[in-house]
Amino acid sequence: MTFTSSLREAMDTTDGLAYIERVKTVVRNQIQRLDNTARIEDTQYYNHSAIPDFVVTWPGERGERRIYLRDSYSSIAAGDDERYLGKFEPVLLALDNDDSRRGIGDPVGSSARTVSPRTLVTDAEAVEIISGEDNTASAESPINSLVRANFVRGGKGHIDHDRAELLVDGRADNSAGIDAIADIIADSFVEDAALRITRTAQLIDFAMNGPGAGREIQSVAAGKLSLAEIRHLLPWLLSQPAASENYVFWRFIGNLMTFDELELIREDIAGMDISPLIWANSDVWEAKWAYLGVSRIVDEQSGPNPSLFRWSFDSGRLSVDIGGDQRVLIARNGKLIRAREGRSSAAWDDLQAPLSAYRLARVVLRGIRRSVSIDAVESPDVRSDVEDVANSLEDRYYVTEATLRVPSSTSEDGQTDLVVDFGGSIIRAKDSASIRDLITVASQVLNYRSPVDSATLNQILGASNSGVSESDEDGAQD
Repeated sequence: MTFTSSLREAMDTTDGLAYIERVKTVVRNQIQRLDNTARIEDTQYYNHSAIPDFVVTWPGERGERRIYLRDSYSSIAAGDDERYLGKFEPVLLALDNDDSRRGIGDPVGSSARTVSPRTLVTDAEAVEIISGEDNTASAESPINSLVRANFVRGGKGHIDHDRAELLVDGRADNSAGIDAIADIIADSFVEDAALRITRTAQLIDFAMNGPGAGREIQSVAAGKLSLAEIRHLLPWLLSQPAASENYVFWRFIGNLMTFDELELIREDIAGMDISPLIWANSDVWEAKWAYLGVSRIVDEQSGPNPSLFRWSFDSGRLSVDIGGDQRVLIARNGKLIRAREGRSSAAWDDLQAPLSAYRLARVVLRGIRRSVSIDAVESPDVRSDVEDVANSLEDRYYVTEATLRVPSSTSEDGQTDLVVDFGGSIIRAKDSASIRDLITVASQVLNYRSPVDSATLNQILGASNSGVSESDEDGAQD
C-alpha cells in the first residue's frame, strides 16, 4: 500500500483521536522508510501552530529536523507557516496536495520571500515518489537511494510532485546530463547533502561513460565518501559491466574510501565480484591479517574453477582462490580471521628461496637438539646470521615463525613487520601492510611448498588490467 493510499485509509474515521493516531503512525512509518537511521520523536501534538508533530534526530549528529503536518498547501499558506516557522528550518508536509498546479519553486504564502531557504515544503505525493514506491528501475539507483536518505535530513525549498519526479525519475543513466542534475540537486538540498548526491551522480557518469567532452575524473567533487554513500553506491557500481574495466575509475574510488570501510559494508557486497576494486588499490589499501587455507570444493565435472583469482567477500572475509586447492583470506579486523590449530613448521632449506626477496627481522629456528631465535637489534636484515647458524651447526633446522619487513604508509619509519606463523598458516602485520604484500607473502612464503609464480601473481593482482609490468608485480622487496 502506498503512502497516499495509507493516509486515505487512516483518515477514514469519524473518531478524532483515532484519526490523529492513525495518521501519525502512517507518517512515522514513511519517515522511517525514507531513512532507517533516523530517530523519530512523537511530540504528542497534532497540527499545532508552533509545536511540531515530530522531531527527527540522527545518531552521532547534533542537529534535528522538526516536521509539521498540515492538512494541505492551503493551510500552510493560511497560517503563513513558512515565515513564522522558518527560523527552525523545518519540514512542512501537506497531507493533501490541493495545489498541484502551483509552479515549482512558487511561494506557498504571500510572505514566503522572507522565509529561510533551508525550509522544506512538500506533500504526500512527492514523498511517495521520493520513497520509490512506484517500483521503477531507477528507484534502485544509488542517486535515488541518497536522495531518499537525505530528503528529511537535508531537503529544502518546494518539492512537489513534479520536482520529486525530476529528482528520481530516469537518473540512473544521467539522461538529463550531469550539469542539469547538479543544478536540480543544488536547488533541492542543503550544501552537504547536495555535495554527497552530486558526487554520486558524477561518479556514475564517469563510471558509465568514461572521460570525454571535457569531463575528467579529477572534476568529481572532492572529499571522502561517507559510509552511507559507500553502502548505496558501491554495490550498484560493481554490478555495472560498463564500469568493470575502468581501472582509473576504481583507483579514484579507492582514494575516496579505505579498506576498513569496505570491510564494514562486507554484508552489502557479499558474494559480489570486487576484483576491479581490489586490483586498482591492492598496493595502497592496507590490512593486518592474511590466512592461507583450502579453497571451495570444485565439482570435477564442471571444469575449471570459475572463482579462480576472483576477489570477493566470503563468510565476511575478503578472499581469493590462488590456484590448486589454496585460498587466501585478508582482513583488517583480527576477529574475522583465526589461526589454524597446528604445530607444523617449514624446513629452513625449503624457505631460503621464497624468503630471498625479503629482509628478515626475526627467525625462530628449531632443531632436533637445540632451538635458536635470531632477532634484528640494529641490523636491518638477519639473513646472514640465520644462514651462519643453520650452516655451522650439525642439525636440521625448521622455522616455526619468521618476521619479514615490508613497506607501510601508516608507520613512522615507512615499514612494518609481517609475522609469518607457519604452524597457524597466518600472517600478522604489526602495523598494517598493503593487500599486495599480504597476498604475495601468503601465496609465495606461507605457500612455500607450491609457491605461485610471477605470472600467476600478476593475474591475482590484476596487473594486466593496470598496465603494470610483470617485473613490477613480482613481490620483491628491495
